[in-house]
Amino acid sequence: MKKKIFVASLLLLTFTCSISGQLAMGKWRTHFAYNSVSQVAISENKIFAISDGALFSVEKADNGQEFYSKLSGLSGTNILNIEFDKINNQLFIIYSNGNIDVLGTNGITNIPDLFNKQMTATKDVNNIQFYNNKAYLACNFGILVLDSKKKEVADTYIIGQNATDIKVLNTCIHKGIIYALSTNTIYKASISNPNLVNYEFWSTLNSLPGSGELQKILSFSNNLFVLRGGVIYKQEIDNTWTTFHSELTASNMIVSNENLIIFSTPNTYIFDSNFNSTKVNYNNPINNGQLDIANGTFWFAGNQKGLISYNTTNAEVKEYNPNGPATNVPYAMTFSKQKLVVLQGGRWGAQYGRSGDVMIYENNTWTNIYGSSIRAITNKPVLDFMNVAFDPMDDKHFFVTSFGTGLFEFKDNAF
Repeated sequence: MKKKIFVASLLLLTFTCSISGQLAMGKWRTHFAYNSVSQVAISENKIFAISDGALFSVEKADNGQEFYSKLSGLSGTNILNIEFDKINNQLFIIYSNGNIDVLGTNGITNIPDLFNKQMTATKDVNNIQFYNNKAYLACNFGILVLDSKKKEVADTYIIGQNATDIKVLNTCIHKGIIYALSTNTIYKASISNPNLVNYEFWSTLNSLPGSGELQKILSFSNNLFVLRGGVIYKQEIDNTWTTFHSELTASNMIVSNENLIIFSTPNTYIFDSNFNSTKVNYNNPINNGQLDIANGTFWFAGNQKGLISYNTTNAEVKEYNPNGPATNVPYAMTFSKQKLVVLQGGRWGAQYGRSGDVMIYENNTWTNIYGSSIRAITNKPVLDFMNVAFDPMDDKHFFVTSFGTGLFEFKDNAF
């Protein structure tokens, strides 16, 4: 199965070279899906976004778009996490396999230590925190500390009892203390302690607020905040906890450019350091974004709508959704004349349950027919598209087979 997907990817690249007049012979072009943005990072001049594991950016000045891949020097393809280091003007790029790239003004530097490490725990990086030229990576085994200037591993903190692995969701530094959050415990230690690699120098925070799973901890406006079970709590001077805007049910919270952003249902709120709030008037749920104070713009992940900018003054919304295929899963490809059709379904003993999306590449443009739109017409499952058969007399007319949900007919790029 891996061999089939790899060969399919090569065929896609080879085919695009042959039909595009913009590429010289022997050159390559990548085609990624950019319509499912999940995370945003912000620099002085650019907004970076992850979409279905692919990375692109938008220039603040002219809205120019740039796309990043192995062709531009990246070490992998499935990006899990990004965060911008403002002090050293560089973007940390974390892949699902634990590989790490740092994109700076002098190019890309790879940090392969986590990727190469043999370990039983998964290598997911859940969050990145920058402090004093170090990057603290919250991992499924503990905390990995990188030297941001040297771009190398500085330390690894295994903080569970008797040096056992603990899944750390995120870290924060507050009043000289580093806090590490798991789903049910908050660990803490002095950030200046030279012995943080030793679990015995870590303790747990007593009298936690609320109930349910812990979700986030952060420091904002000289206060410590914890998100637990959808409720936000603020620590008071006497170390007790009070609810912060108890009317909100939050899914996430971040600090961006000295503002606290709370992602809740149905609205998202931006709080300044004096706790004055601005409501983001957007109809769909938001779970990740960054604030550009200089331009009064809130940039956020719009999921299927791409990268979105929201003017905090006049509520103007702009969508940035680069053209590309529906997904990054090419299972089968067929072309007729100058038209390429790509499917993401398939089978391997049993159904995959992948949406029956049809991706059409023609005249250097992708047109996507989503399985959800077909299901809205048929009111039946539309899954696991496998093969394409073109009408030999008309390449605008073709049929698609599926594994278990029927035979589908298309004409003029429509079901």
